[in-house]
Amino acid sequence: VDAMKTAIDQNQFIEHAQVHTNFYGTSYEAVNRIQEEGRICVLDIDIQGVQNVKKSSIGCKYIFIAPPTMEDLEYRLRGRGTETDDKIQVRLENAKKELEYGLEEGNFDAIVVNDTLDNSFIRLLSFLEQFYGEYGFQSRIEDVTGGGTGDEDQETNINDQNIDGEEEEEEEGEEDV
Repeated sequence: VDAMKTAIDQNQFIEHAQVHTNFYGTSYEAVNRIQEEGRICVLDIDIQGVQNVKKSSIGCKYIFIAPPTMEDLEYRLRGRGTETDDKIQVRLENAKKELEYGLEEGNFDAIVVNDTLDNSFIRLLSFLEQFYGEYGFQSRIEDVTGGGTGDEDQETNINDQNIDGEEEEEEEGEEDV
């Protein structure tokens, strides 16, 4: 703990947080090492972490993972059976704020709506292919889709997807995504 606090004081972290009695963070050294090896460094961080990384000099692409609806998120949280109702309510309130930031124009380079595992995985791979085509994500997409590009049935425009829990009327000739 003392070593972590010292490293934080010396600005060795791109982002960091203290959650209860635990410290979490991403060091500049770790990210630089991954990038120097020619690999993609993936950070699984919350909105506060994203805001801190954006203040750094690290060049990044930001992908926001959103639930299809708030109702789906609540169903998933309750389905885990790991948290009390009070904690679920706190998480849902926090999720509303995170969704607001995540969906705001310019905050993320891409948004993946986590509707089904397969669809979300293909969307994620498609974005990675757009950002980092030299890493060969297209072949992974073809593996998952059985030879297709992954674009045929995939909707990646968040404006057409329902993530706010509101019922949307389906226009004639359009399919629900």
